[in-house]
Parts: sequence; C-alpha cells; structure tokens
Amino acid sequence: MKISKAAWMIVGAGAFVIILAGLGMAWSGQMQEQSSINEELLTLDTRLANINASQFQGQIDELEQKLQASLNKAEKAEQDLIQTVISVDVADKFYEIARRYGVTVNNIGTSQISKQPYLNIGCEVISLRASVRGDLSHIIDFVIGLNKDFTTGYVQAVQLSIGREADDDSSASLQMIVYSYLGSE
Repeated sequence: MKISKAAWMIVGAGAFVIILAGLGMAWSGQMQEQSSINEELLTLDTRLANINASQFQGQIDELEQKLQASLNKAEKAEQDLIQTVISVDVADKFYEIARRYGVTVNNIGTSQISKQPYLNIGCEVISLRASVRGDLSHIIDFVIGLNKDFTTGYVQAVQLSIGREADDDSSASLQMIVYSYLGSE
C-alpha cells in the first residue's frame, strides 16, 4: 500500500500540531511556575520589609558584649599563663641555686608581674619571697650565691634566724627582685 502525498501532508500536519500542543503545554506549565515563584518572592519581600531590624539590635548588642567578654577572658588567661611561666622559671632557678648551696626551701611565692623600665630598657619585674633552712654558713653562701648566680635578680632583704644549738638548723626569710626583658611593644 502506497500512501499518497496528501496523506503524508496530513500525517505531517498532525505531528506538527501534536508537537505544538506539547510545547504549548510545557510553556504554560513554565509560566504558571514562574507566576507562582513571583508571587512567593513578592510575599517574602513584603515580609522582609515588615521585619523591623531594630528588634534584632538588642541581640546584636548582647552578642557583641559576649564577644568582648570572651576576648577579655582570653586576654586574662594569656596574661595568667605568662605569669605562671615566668613564675615557674624564677622558682626553678631559685631551687637550683638552693640545691647547689645545700639549703632547703620551706616555701616560695611570687608577686604579679609588673612592667618597670631598667636603665631605659623595657622590663617585667617579679618579686619573690621565700624562706629557707639549713646550716648558717650554707644560708649565707646561698644569699651571696643568689646575688652572684641569679644574673637578672638581686636579694632585696634577708632576715636570719640562727639556730640555738650547734646542730639546730638556721633559717632565713628573704625577698628578691627578678627582671626579665620585655622587648618592644
């Protein structure tokens, strides 16, 4: 069976109409979706315009205060850590010298670090208080040794308590100042 040209034209026109109808339906669906999205955008724009930014200002201020408080805590923690490290270094050196001179350290304490220039050089200063016990000659040598061996510090005051009997230990309370280089800030 042979199909005539007219039949082929009718089949072609029918296929063209079907394709056009499909494209029209797709275009109509896109237009409806775009219209729906535009309506949603308009609704969101309206809601956004109605939101008062000042109602969030309180939260922003509170969060900024919390941030500042956290930064202050971190800075204090850093300073405390520096204080601890310097105090430990000073105490280690003090114990080393005490061991060398054969005296026993009963207790030791340090002050807060303060900034104090020494001969126009930026320095940090820490005050150390300690009590030691041992043979009187060892304590005297120890105090002299502190001034000689602790190159960045000096003994500021000493109070000796001499043992009453020959085999009694003597003791001393002393205070010294220790400098460390601060550097440029």
